[in-house]
Amino acid sequence: MTTGCGASPAISTRPFTSRSSSAIRAWAADDGRGRVVEEFTEAVDLMPTILDWLGLEPPAQCNGRSLLRSSSAVRLRTGGRRCIGNNDFSDIVDLDPESALGLDSDQCSLNVIRDHRYKYVHFAGLAPLFFDLEKDPGQFNNLADDPAHMAPALAYGRKLLSWRMEHSERSLTRSFLTANGLFERPRLRR
Repeated sequence: MTTGCGASPAISTRPFTSRSSSAIRAWAADDGRGRVVEEFTEAVDLMPTILDWLGLEPPAQCNGRSLLRSSSAVRLRTGGRRCIGNNDFSDIVDLDPESALGLDSDQCSLNVIRDHRYKYVHFAGLAPLFFDLEKDPGQFNNLADDPAHMAPALAYGRKLLSWRMEHSERSLTRSFLTANGLFERPRLRR
């Protein structure tokens, strides 16, 4: 399995690779031109980077961060050490994955969190996967049910859940109707 980095809460139409790209070239106007970001990056970083390059602010619903200014944007958000992605592998026309796996279309999705050491894959309708990437870079040995790896697998599952909760659709949660009209608090960018 080659799932890994690449997407945000948006649905991807292609499988993830171990990195969304091996490096994203920043095209800042002056001192950053041609610089390569070596940290994990995600596809959601592309739109804010392009908008930053154009001198525009990304919309509130945009989860990514601009990679132009320096690679510190990635480190601030993710520690530069991990990436998170998801994939909807349903086939609503022919139902091939659904039939093969005995799942409903809504169960044909997965979320992934990985860093340089471990990868945790959580499926909506299947058992999770957990790999030690240092000892098993080919990801052949699923450690999800190994008692010796229960603590790190649980920790990665918790990190993934926290990330999903923080990035779930909440566009109206920062709006409140008062006697003086609509009050909106802008989303804080970290």
